[in-house]
Amino acid sequence: MQKPTALAIRTTLIKSPAHPFSSPRISRTLRSAAILVAATSTLTAFGATEYGNRWQRHRNTQTATTTTTTATPTPTTTTTTTPTTTTTATPTTTTTATTTATASANNYYVATTGSDSNPGTQAAPFRTIKKAASVVKPGTTVHVAPGTYAETITTTVNGTASARIRYVSDTKWGAKIVPASTAESMWKADGGYTDIDGFQVDGSGSSTATIGMRLTGGNSSIKNSWVHHVGVNAQCNSNGGAGMLADQGRGQTFSNYDFTGNTVHDVGGSCGWFHGIYHSSTGTVKNNMVYASGQGINMGHDSHNVKVVNNTIFGNANYGIWYGGCTEAYTSSNCPISGHEVHNNIIYDNGGGIQGPIASEDGSNSFKNNLVYRNTRNFDLSPNSLNQVSSMPSVDPQFTNYIRTGGGNYHLKSTSPAIDKGLATNAPLIDLDGTPRPRGAAVDIGAYEY
Repeated sequence: MQKPTALAIRTTLIKSPAHPFSSPRISRTLRSAAILVAATSTLTAFGATEYGNRWQRHRNTQTATTTTTTATPTPTTTTTTTPTTTTTATPTTTTTATTTATASANNYYVATTGSDSNPGTQAAPFRTIKKAASVVKPGTTVHVAPGTYAETITTTVNGTASARIRYVSDTKWGAKIVPASTAESMWKADGGYTDIDGFQVDGSGSSTATIGMRLTGGNSSIKNSWVHHVGVNAQCNSNGGAGMLADQGRGQTFSNYDFTGNTVHDVGGSCGWFHGIYHSSTGTVKNNMVYASGQGINMGHDSHNVKVVNNTIFGNANYGIWYGGCTEAYTSSNCPISGHEVHNNIIYDNGGGIQGPIASEDGSNSFKNNLVYRNTRNFDLSPNSLNQVSSMPSVDPQFTNYIRTGGGNYHLKSTSPAIDKGLATNAPLIDLDGTPRPRGAAVDIGAYEY
């Protein structure tokens, strides 16, 4: 049997007004031949569960083709160092602690047992991520041990194209960030060429935090992370918010923000001004699962050339995918919507499917091989966009066990029409479980490869 994924979240859906910041209302057994070290840990939080593996391989290679994925959030983590993989029929997380790098000038370590007066070595780690962020330089990797870090993080040092700065949770989702009581953004990465990998961000204890993780420095990424319960206690107004956000700022030239292999849910409740993932520049949004939020994935403001590929988006109050590209208000003269590629996504059971404004598009957008089904309105596209739509079946994707609010299994059944129906162009080389793509004649649609 296929490993089940369990994610349980409850949300109340209502309609909400549109705003320039957002949009109107909006699996075959896992077989991977390269698991070196795996361990089982059970993590459960707020009734949401999901599975994951291949963390050791991901940490060793640090490439996009070894993205570690899914886990099931629980209050405890159990790890092992035996070269076996444990699979059970109960909600589990396969994770591996990998704090094995030798202390050097290019590595710093953070642990809840540490002190910021320490040198930040593996034997004497820092206590806070903020401290490590203050001493990094291009090429540095910050290793963060499991535990809860009650801090608001702002990283400002720039890496370079050949020497990126990396912040890595040594156990996937094991390092949990909870915000300060007055925080707006829980993690803000102002420095460019920065990668944030494998963290959990939990905003359930804050009434002010409206953004989970925010990228403002160019050429940066968030990978394999879990962001949840952001803005659920905040007011629903035009200030909006997001679980993950890439914001270059209007008129600026920063670019290339990537969101890969993340799970985002319960962002803003049913408020349409809140988004699971919000992207306002160039880059990619791949292999993500987004659900139970105001909106799913939003490309707005100055966004262009964003590749939104192989995501599974369901149960959001408003639109599953919304695309824009407007500098201010949405009018036909100021919306340079161009270069977006929306391929291989499952958009299911949302307030809306795919929506874009009536604007002066140049015909360079592409909406292909998406499975859009059981949304209140599947398509709401401008006339020009309709000419760019192809192979978009409106059929049931046939999840193994669909539950709208989470807690189901969102892998594909063997009879799913999404199997072998995706495009290879810009498709990720692995799925959300780390399973290589394709496994059949072609890439499957959605975040999971059957």
